[in-house]
Amino acid sequence: MLTCLISIKNIGSVLIALLLVWLAAGCDFPRRPRAVTISNPPVVRPSKPSDIKTLHDAMGTIMTICREDLRLPTPDPIELRLYENEASFASYGQGWKTLPIDLENITAFTHSGTIHINLGKTEGERWEKLIGLLAHEYGHAIQASISDRPTGAWFNEGFASWVAARVLDSLGWRGYALALERAKIELINHYGALKRLNDLDWHWRAVLDGPKGHLETYVLAFFATARLIDRQGLPATMEYMRTGDFKKSFHMSAQEYADDFAVHLSSLIPSRKTHSAVMQKPEWKIGDQWTYAVKHAGDDPKTIREIAREDKFEGEASYVVQSSKGEVVRSKKTLERLAILKAGQVIERRVGSSSNFSWPLTLGKQWRSNYSWQNLVTKTTHEVSLAMVVSEIGNVNVPAGTFLAARVQRYNSASGRLMSEYWYSPQTKWIIKLRDYSDVVFTDNELISFNVH
Repeated sequence: MLTCLISIKNIGSVLIALLLVWLAAGCDFPRRPRAVTISNPPVVRPSKPSDIKTLHDAMGTIMTICREDLRLPTPDPIELRLYENEASFASYGQGWKTLPIDLENITAFTHSGTIHINLGKTEGERWEKLIGLLAHEYGHAIQASISDRPTGAWFNEGFASWVAARVLDSLGWRGYALALERAKIELINHYGALKRLNDLDWHWRAVLDGPKGHLETYVLAFFATARLIDRQGLPATMEYMRTGDFKKSFHMSAQEYADDFAVHLSSLIPSRKTHSAVMQKPEWKIGDQWTYAVKHAGDDPKTIREIAREDKFEGEASYVVQSSKGEVVRSKKTLERLAILKAGQVIERRVGSSSNFSWPLTLGKQWRSNYSWQNLVTKTTHEVSLAMVVSEIGNVNVPAGTFLAARVQRYNSASGRLMSEYWYSPQTKWIIKLRDYSDVVFTDNELISFNVH
């Protein structure tokens, strides 16, 4: 009897401990998920991201493109289970023994063709921004509909990421070639930390939980799988998913491809050539003007930026750069952004000192940029922590001509993801080319013309 009482007491202690862990994690109590079935959706082709308003719009878009553009098998109907909080996602999605902290790096997963989504991590995000996540999970559902034969972890996640990249490319929001270019740059920048593909099959979760885990797993898998599909074709890829036999499908073993890919990746590392150019901060004049071609879904195809006036912002001498979207206030001393104005009112402002440039620019120069950006309309603050590097100096072709330019790359300090890159030319006194990877839609701007004093 005494033993029984002690056991009951111990069980109670365990339950209390589990409850405390849940509360410490800021989680609600687990609730059953809401099941949503998407069946035979109409053809959906949004012209711009904001056209996506609902889950049905998003899934209809993905299924339309996979069926009509990519010619992939399209599971239909597809079931999604939506979990309203972290505890629900852990308990009902994975099993009662799973705690929210066990799934802190997981936003969604697909099992037996059913897509499970943690709304605790996606709440507040626009459907247009979630379409990449949904397309990735639908890629897993496609693979499950073909066969339940086991394939490698890197291939599973790489194929799902490939489907997402192709969907965004078909929408005209994020070019496939540009997605590959971004992945290549990130992998080269972190080459020394990367595992071999076959090692990922055994250590996927351990690598994913590391500081730059997403880059060292999902980005690497996407780049490797994209190369495999682009070289071998979709029929061979479908055959591999049906049979699970890598060698029979691709005429090489998984180990042989891993070796070949490792050699390929190392060959992409550029040889650093010394360049003597030293680029000083330019001096702008009122009336200096730059015109850019804009590749961004939903935006005007052209934008003009002009130095409208000199002013002072919170006591700091500044330039006011005018465009069709409003005015940007930049420091005369550093050219860093200080604020954004609309109709003469400050709607966004910087808190702290940013260093998106570090004058003078020289090849290989590296620095950090840590600051906050406040949106006074939404009353939100965005923390920015970037690792910066001048990765190249050389001649760059844009519609306005060919210019000697410094390529500045901005990496997220925590994740290692490439957030943006821009090319500065002393001849034009400003950026001649910009790529921004931070939104669901990549921005790619190139200088068309300029007039500087």
